[in-house]
Amino acid sequence: MQVEVGAVVEGTVTGITKFGAFVSLPDGKSGLVHISEIANTYVSDVNEFLKLGDKVTFDLQNASGEGTNCTTIVSKFVSDKVDLIMANATDALAAASQATETIPVVATSITDYATALGITDWTGTTGFNVTGTSDLAPLEEQAQIIKRSRHSPLRSGCSVI
Repeated sequence: MQVEVGAVVEGTVTGITKFGAFVSLPDGKSGLVHISEIANTYVSDVNEFLKLGDKVTFDLQNASGEGTNCTTIVSKFVSDKVDLIMANATDALAAASQATETIPVVATSITDYATALGITDWTGTTGFNVTGTSDLAPLEEQAQIIKRSRHSPLRSGCSVI
């Protein structure tokens, strides 16, 4: 069975790591559920929430980067009373944070949460039902690490662009 966007599929937990759980899907493919997506609370040990063989349900949606599609998808999630919304990129985060104050939203691929959420006094946390990771790389800090390295970046197989 080919898993397509829009499908609600059940998967089976096939592996558990410190950073998440591997799930097999009906089409024979497998994927990783990141630890931040496992529960609507802090998870320090995946084993406290999932066990090998557990069944998990996914509603696969793809907004294709369109804000209107994001709003439509999130509205459906809210009306379906899902347990968690995973927002990938700024448009999805903006739609999810505007649609619900109660369903936890976990975001990824967000460069600037303050701008995406309209927070003017950013302290590093949202203070509401949104959390996630940033794709903003601390380039200056990375450059300093490379400079302090006792190995030449080029000899160790790295290149600095």
